[in-house]
Amino acid sequence: MREKEEARYRAARARLAAAPDDLVALKDFAEAAKAVDRRSEGLDALQAAYKRNPSHALHSALRSICTFPEFQAIPPPPEEAGPAPDTRSLTSLETIPRRAYPLMLDQVVFYPVRDGASIFILLGCSLLLAVGSFCSRFGCLGWVFAAAISGYAFAYLWTVVASSGVGEKTTPGWPDFSGVWELFGAFGRWVMVWVACLGPALALLIYGIARGEGPGLVVPIGVIGLALLGLAYYPMAIMLAGFTHDMWQVFNFPSGYRSILRMPGDYLICLGFFISGYLAVVVIELALIYVAQRMPLGPWIAIMAMCRVLDTYLLIMQMRAVGLLYYAREKDLGWFQ
Repeated sequence: MREKEEARYRAARARLAAAPDDLVALKDFAEAAKAVDRRSEGLDALQAAYKRNPSHALHSALRSICTFPEFQAIPPPPEEAGPAPDTRSLTSLETIPRRAYPLMLDQVVFYPVRDGASIFILLGCSLLLAVGSFCSRFGCLGWVFAAAISGYAFAYLWTVVASSGVGEKTTPGWPDFSGVWELFGAFGRWVMVWVACLGPALALLIYGIARGEGPGLVVPIGVIGLALLGLAYYPMAIMLAGFTHDMWQVFNFPSGYRSILRMPGDYLICLGFFISGYLAVVVIELALIYVAQRMPLGPWIAIMAMCRVLDTYLLIMQMRAVGLLYYAREKDLGWFQ
């Protein structure tokens, strides 16, 4: 497998040497270089071509290979380069105006179903997460498959955060990946978000049980307090994991809480949106499950599938809401400036 990837890399490098400004050759070389752990070479080639010709197409190609901080440092193409054609895979996408965060929440609710491609991805992610959940029931090996399968869905969800963070209006397509480790990484970031949010409360609970604490109130109150604090941290944990591309950054609690204090009003609005969205989904799913109990097998399966789609819908909305929060308050946060 490695020899095949190396051969593809050499062939792509030869094509690029013959046509250094050809977009297809540039993208092929970037993907081939990434597959053999030479991502910097592909990035350098794209950046050099973009300096020579700052077009919308090259800007979009850079978006597909850059980390968020790297992409933030790249100036957008000038207006004289012409408007971006309506081709998702080759051009920069339309952005929404940067305004107050509450005024951008209208871009969240229907974001997962704004067009046919969005609906297809919503259904695809729902299927991937359902299959991953099923695989996790089969021991350690099942969890490995679950992480890889669900990881592709989470790889898409993290691109929603990043694309929303630069104000893109439309849904990003399926993400590219060069190896299964990228899928494990995407899944790992999601796991670490929940470890950061609920880990301290669980650690205190385990500590209290191990110490044989009596029926006092100190440990239960502490566990509840830490759990509530962790859930309040949930949007910030997503933001840290999504924009730094580093699963360990979610444990940077001082930085996370400082960032929250730089935008307390908007953060509370985002958190309230999370809570209200979750409650709405729970109510709808309880109603569907109640109806499903009286249904034969076929309709029951369809209703359970609808519940899974609703869960995924909620996840996409949450990722979108966090990305737009960063987009609205980027200067106040000052993360990559």
